[in-house]
Amino acid sequence: MTFPAVRERVKSGELTLHGAYFGIATGLLFVRDPITGDFSAHTE
Repeated sequence: MTFPAVRERVKSGELTLHGAYFGIATGLLFVRDPITGDFSAHTE
């Protein structure tokens, strides 16, 4: 959201951002809940 082009497209609805990270030590994928902002392990 620090890039003006990204911020503008998110605000206009042209772009949706998702958050995730892979825990290499655990082998788990953590996905961000867009409502709470919390990350949880994705088990599917």
